[in-house]
Amino acid sequence: MKSILLVLLSSVALNFTGNCDVIGSTQTVKVKVNDVAILPCFSTSNMTNAIVKWKQEQSNKKYVHFYRSGDDNVDDQDENFRGRTSLSRKEMSGGNVSLKLTNVTELDAGNYTCDARVETSPETVQHRKCNVTLIVEPEKDPAVDRKQVRVPGTTQKRK
Repeated sequence: MKSILLVLLSSVALNFTGNCDVIGSTQTVKVKVNDVAILPCFSTSNMTNAIVKWKQEQSNKKYVHFYRSGDDNVDDQDENFRGRTSLSRKEMSGGNVSLKLTNVTELDAGNYTCDARVETSPETVQHRKCNVTLIVEPEKDPAVDRKQVRVPGTTQKRK
């Protein structure tokens, strides 16, 4: 009996992993403070019913964005990102699970990972993993404008 059960379980595990579509990418996105950042992640499948987990490497154990069963799950979201992230519901049917991050701060800079899984048939699960590095250019200090800085002992403005 144990042998039959083991064979059946092995068959199920092989069938599941044998039909798993894993695609990955690594990209870099560069934005300025207060801009909107789009962290790209695309799949070849309809992702409307997917489980999508965006995480930041430096973040605590909570998610930057967590989407499941057609809804965003803010209970598991890092408070630093609350109200600033979204996925485009219209684009998800075409496989787009890119993350929109608004009001970018210097603290948002870092490495992000998107882990998206969707069952495309009873035997097939598509797993999409994307890695994105977000570079945030620091905000210029308006008080320091080279054209307005006077060099001590001169009457001319520095250019």
